[in-house]
Amino acid sequence: MIKILFCKDKKIEEGKYENLALYKNSVDLLWVDIEAAKDEELAVLDEVFSFHELAIEDCIFPSQPKIDEFTDHLFIVIYALLNSEGEITTEELNMFVGQNYVVTVHEKPVPVLTNIAKNLSLENTDFIKTPDFLLHAIVDKVIDGFFLLVNKIDSEIDMVEESAVEKPGKEMISRLFEIKKKIISLRRIIVQQQKVIKQITTKSNILIKEEMIPYFDDILDHIEQMNNALETYRDATTNILQWLNS
Repeated sequence: MIKILFCKDKKIEEGKYENLALYKNSVDLLWVDIEAAKDEELAVLDEVFSFHELAIEDCIFPSQPKIDEFTDHLFIVIYALLNSEGEITTEELNMFVGQNYVVTVHEKPVPVLTNIAKNLSLENTDFIKTPDFLLHAIVDKVIDGFFLLVNKIDSEIDMVEESAVEKPGKEMISRLFEIKKKIISLRRIIVQQQKVIKQITTKSNILIKEEMIPYFDDILDHIEQMNNALETYRDATTNILQWLNS
């Protein structure tokens, strides 16, 4: 499924698939979102945008978070969180960023993208100005999703700690091990995202304007806060486990 939004003369419109090549060469900002793509839909990555074959291949097969720089576009892979309850479930989000476009490719629905598209559809042209601004909006909302999960882990540890005092036992130990496993998994994902965003801020590229760097730095600050919090939570679960086993 392909969804196309474009901005021209400060007006947001939903585009048609058959006019995609025209939009690429005539609009101020083009956003193409490809979800659960069929072969003919993936073909636009080559036929319309002429993206590098290795980047297109990464959209088909699982990839780790990364950023690759090509002559006229960036290729970025990050993970978006799909849930904030139970097991951590993520979706690989592949993004191409060019002079006047952003192309996002993913298999499952990503709520973050849906919400940003709604804001665009409201014709809030001050919300999204340029491709690097749209890229920032996407990355920022993706990281915010992880922040929500980190806060829930904090609450979960508090609840388990209170229960452990009142009713210590194997059930509490099992719950703590589950929380600790979640913390380790979450931290690994966040660290990978952090490396990608750092490259966005440090690489010299005309597609990411100088005035956007502080906004990406702000995301890095949020990630550092999450890393510190997760380290504290990991230590807390270790201490509670030691107390329960003493």
